[in-house]
Order: sequence, then C-alpha cells, then structure tokens
Amino acid sequence: MSKLEGRLRIAIDKVFEEYKKIITKENLIIEVLSATKLDSKQIEKLESSVTKKITNASLIFHYTIDPKVKGGIVIRNNDDLIDMSMATDIANLKINS
Repeated sequence: MSKLEGRLRIAIDKVFEEYKKIITKENLIIEVLSATKLDSKQIEKLESSVTKKITNASLIFHYTIDPKVKGGIVIRNNDDLIDMSMATDIANLKINS
C-alpha cells in the first residue's frame, strides 16, 4: 500500500467514524451478522421483534454475512451483544467439555 493509499484509508475511516457519531445521535444502529443471507420473512420477524423491545429510538438495521457465525445470528448495538450463533455454541461446548 502506498503512502497516499494509507492516508486515504485513514481519511475514509475518520469520515466514517464522524458519520457514525452523527447518525447515532438520532438513530440506533443495529448490526445483524448471519452466516447466510436472511430471507425477507426472517428480516421482517427480526426487525419486528427488536422494534417492539426498543421503542425510544429510530432503528437502522445493517445486515452482514459473516461465515464465521456458522449458523444463527449475532445482533450488536455498540456495547450490547446478543449472540445466538452456532460458532459461540461450539466454542462453549469445547470449554465445558
């Protein structure tokens, strides 16, 4: 990576961090990780469930496919984490075995 590319990456990261600060003042960003793409029924059910529990903010859902999840989903908002992934289940089995 050239110096220019490195500087550009740093600048982009800073702009993105500022964007996140601005958008999170008025909205709550919910990150959803899954091993495969969720279908429309799964998305609708998930968003409905989360929206019923969080009523004091506008929610913005971001969906990411992450094969490391193995199965299930991980829901994250800032420091809050709901991990219903098979990867965590497998790791817990190894620890408890």
